Amino acid sequence: MNDTKLINILRTFSKNEMKEFEKLIESPFFNKGRSFIPYFKQIRKFYPDFNDEKMTPKYIYSKIYPGNKFNKQVIWNMNSGMLRMAEEYLVNVSIKKDIYQRIFHLSSELSERNLRNLYNKNLDVIEKALVQAGIDYHYFQYKTELETGRVNLCFMEDKQHNIYRHTVKRGEFAILHFLGQLASVINDIDANNSMFNSESSTNMPNVFINNLKLDIIVEFAKADKFKYAYIMEMYYNSIMAIIEPANTYHFFKLNELYQNNSGKFTPDQRKSWLTLLANYCVQKSDEGDDSFRLPLFIINKDQLKEIEASPKKDLGKIFYMQVLIKALSLNEIDWSKKYIEKYTKFLKPSYQKAMKAISYAFLKFKIKQYNEVLEYLSKVKFIDVRDKYHAKSLSIRVYYELNDFITLYYSIDSAKQFVSKNESLGKITKKRFNHFLDYLKKLTAIKEQNDLRLLDRLKQEIELDTQIVNKLWLLEKIAEIENKN
Repeated sequence: MNDTKLINILRTFSKNEMKEFEKLIESPFFNKGRSFIPYFKQIRKFYPDFNDEKMTPKYIYSKIYPGNKFNKQVIWNMNSGMLRMAEEYLVNVSIKKDIYQRIFHLSSELSERNLRNLYNKNLDVIEKALVQAGIDYHYFQYKTELETGRVNLCFMEDKQHNIYRHTVKRGEFAILHFLGQLASVINDIDANNSMFNSESSTNMPNVFINNLKLDIIVEFAKADKFKYAYIMEMYYNSIMAIIEPANTYHFFKLNELYQNNSGKFTPDQRKSWLTLLANYCVQKSDEGDDSFRLPLFIINKDQLKEIEASPKKDLGKIFYMQVLIKALSLNEIDWSKKYIEKYTKFLKPSYQKAMKAISYAFLKFKIKQYNEVLEYLSKVKFIDVRDKYHAKSLSIRVYYELNDFITLYYSIDSAKQFVSKNESLGKITKKRFNHFLDYLKKLTAIKEQNDLRLLDRLKQEIELDTQIVNKLWLLEKIAEIENKN
């Protein structure tokens, strides 16, 4: 009984939601004249875990009907009835969260009842709320529905001469909503391809977008001075930046359009745009294009401002480390110190101590205080595989810098075993880290044996490799050997 659909839903309820649900059960409007309160009060005793072995149909029945013979059908009827009400409650919770859906549902009823004045006022409320909220993922969906409502009002008021204007607007907003969704799909497909190496251009969204002359549509919108031409152009460039990643024009145009219009978007939508821009920079940097390190750093600072301005101020570990590593690669030493002190507190409390130690280890490595790097790493109580990954990547380079080649070779072998055993790192991460380890092993052997004949060949291999971490550091170490000789 502790694994029924009803119980699994009730497990997700907060204490306040349990109280609200009880009120819903008590309401004759929802319970259709049947009393489920006795049943609810019995199973509520096992909240929040609902894992007690006593919670069986027989036990619940004996508490509701003491002395009566057990009737399994009665319990299952009650369970089914309450499940329907639990689902009804979740529907109400969802509608409460979305002010627009609530108003649209009200509008639908007002239209059905031919309450024209109230219907018109309700449409005005929707429009005002949309203007105040700003543009988000659902903005043009709601604008499309709003214009559908305006068309409906024209019929109600017998003003068919106004229908054309609202129908055209409905079409414009429908196109924008569609483009927004399509841009999101193309971006998600690209992210999945990058993470799981499953690239395919034969899927329906890619075939569709490659045969759609979006550039002509965008130029028409701009020439027609369409109010939302800028966002249509943003969607277009965000799609093209993924389809034609080598053409950097699309990234820079998208970045320009975002910077000029960022205030028109909701905070969540700004975060989405910034994430898209940052991902492009990360991809180009990973391919060896150093010119994208500075744009990425600037975008990261905008992302941090958005996080700082948000009520929750949640900062993810992966993003936290990416920002620090990129800042240090640009020699932003002072900024990095301030970053660690200011933003570590935005991580989950359980992460803060470990991440601060790892961060200072990276900082000390940058300023060549190698023994202090190892001291900070010794303080790290690892939270997950990513922490160990960063620590191994850093300590291996420290052993090279300290010419401790015995420990270095041992650490490289240990790191290879670590990578092979941890599936959670992902195929791309494993591949890039293994390439680094292989190159470093070769470089160390060349340095030990002072065999410069192989150095130039190794340098060329590293320069051509687009699937490698710590690439700049490896090239710096090669340059040091070249300069010394």
